[in-house]
Amino acid sequence: MKCTKEHRLSYTARAEEIVKGLSLEEKVYLMSGHVQLEQMIQDMKEDPNKHYNYIPYPAGGIEEKGVPAMKFCDGPRGVVCGVGQSTCFPVTMLRGATFDVELEERVGRAIGKEIRAGGGNLFGGVCINLPYNPGWGRSQETYGEESFHLGQMGSALVRGVQAENVIACVKHYAFNSMEISRFKVNVECDKRTEREIYGIDSCGAFPNKNSIARWSCSSPVPAGRVRRSRGWCPRKCRCSLRPAFWLCGSAPQTQAVCPQSALHRRENSPGPAWRNCRLQ
Repeated sequence: MKCTKEHRLSYTARAEEIVKGLSLEEKVYLMSGHVQLEQMIQDMKEDPNKHYNYIPYPAGGIEEKGVPAMKFCDGPRGVVCGVGQSTCFPVTMLRGATFDVELEERVGRAIGKEIRAGGGNLFGGVCINLPYNPGWGRSQETYGEESFHLGQMGSALVRGVQAENVIACVKHYAFNSMEISRFKVNVECDKRTEREIYGIDSCGAFPNKNSIARWSCSSPVPAGRVRRSRGWCPRKCRCSLRPAFWLCGSAPQTQAVCPQSALHRRENSPGPAWRNCRLQ
């Protein structure tokens, strides 16, 4: 049966009841990843079949309180998990060249079904980064360079994935056009460009309006100023996922813990030096 937005929202009261019964420690635990980076690297060295994301990476979850773990599956050409067990779809930019939103939604449905079959419940492959330079090493992971086009195609993928009761995570939309240095590069952008290029109104049917989760900016930007006062990140998105959340954590958008917090990120883990990043 197709999982609709109305069906998901029917659990709101139950979710609020569970949250009220959680201690502070339990709430913090829900933001914690269960995968150790060192172990992940060691596994890949010892067994070629244990590649990155070879299993859905778990985060959070408190079984005795009725809260399942989020189980992350990456993309975007299909489900990364497993070895020869999922469909490899054409690269995102090729799919974007068709501008066929109905076909992209069918691709999303197929991806959602394969994620559920593999034990996952979160897809991190809705990549709508707006690349300014084809030299960006992951340009092929996005649909193109026009914001309306990105919004239409990304929304279609979100609809398809979430119809199969899988969380669709929109990622890399703003200020992420440098891969190797994305955790330390300083990104500056004037107000007009932010509004006209990254603004919600400039990219019709922006996926965040319908997606359950989004990937928070990978590049350091004045987070509180841009996301709150300039308003390109809609409040309807219920969960903000920090980069590599299954290692670092996740947080509700309205009460995001600063990633540099000892509760949120290991002290020796590289990452953006955000400050004052509580979102209202």
